[in-house]
Amino acid sequence: MFEKNSKKINWTLLVFAGWLLVAFLSQLINVNNSTIITIRHMGDLRFLRIILVLIGYGLLFLFKYDWKKISYLFFVGFLVHFMMEFSLFISGIRPGSFPILLENSLIEFNMGVPFFYLFYDKFLKKKLKL
Repeated sequence: MFEKNSKKINWTLLVFAGWLLVAFLSQLINVNNSTIITIRHMGDLRFLRIILVLIGYGLLFLFKYDWKKISYLFFVGFLVHFMMEFSLFISGIRPGSFPILLENSLIEFNMGVPFFYLFYDKFLKKKLKL
């Protein structure tokens, strides 16, 4: 998603279709129907997660990336997480609500996207051109 000449829409559709396929197939195929209960205690970390998002995108502003690039990166972070969570939500694997899905999509993946992009742009991209 960081490279200009990649086939972003094709790869995005492939990943999303794959997540949906696996989610729905897991509901249809009886391999092991044991119930697993997971608990996440992340409510008290919401403030820290928001701070990490602000620091990451603040670094992009400090390195003088333009608004279009920063908005695009935020959208990519939102879209990737939304597709993953939506496939779990719509298939009934992870119960929840749409507001929680939206909140998690805005915050969780975007905690890392600016840092990954900075690493890609400042170090990895130069190594790949060799």
